[in-house]
Amino acid sequence: MVGDALSHPLSLLQALAPGPAELVDPAACWSQNGAALDLRFTFQTAQSSIETLVELRQTDNTPRGAWLEVNGVRLADYSMLLAAGERELDLADPLASLLQGFVTDLQAVLGGAPPPHTAALVQRANFLAQLRSTCQQASS
Repeated sequence: MVGDALSHPLSLLQALAPGPAELVDPAACWSQNGAALDLRFTFQTAQSSIETLVELRQTDNTPRGAWLEVNGVRLADYSMLLAAGERELDLADPLASLLQGFVTDLQAVLGGAPPPHTAALVQRANFLAQLRSTCQQASS
């Protein structure tokens, strides 16, 4: 559950506070039956400190519920729009564009180009390892 579920919240944190970061005081709390996990940490950069709570629950429902809350404002969906005064323009889900970019980058790397954007990926992989260790220690 942990490895599959944490990449997206970590990506969102990296988008909110880009650049070098560290996870401060990670702590995990499992439910008695192991079906729920609360994971708390501070996402710390030179410019910001984001108190983070990731709540994971096992469920048979698909798609699984998800939301993002920032500064007490809960975003219940991932719809996006551009707004100027009273005018709003809905934006399409960027997944198709992001996947095409990934495929293009992968083809370039397979052709010998250096991999793009490695710093954020390496940082996220290190965060995942740190949080996975925190969760394992909490379950022992």
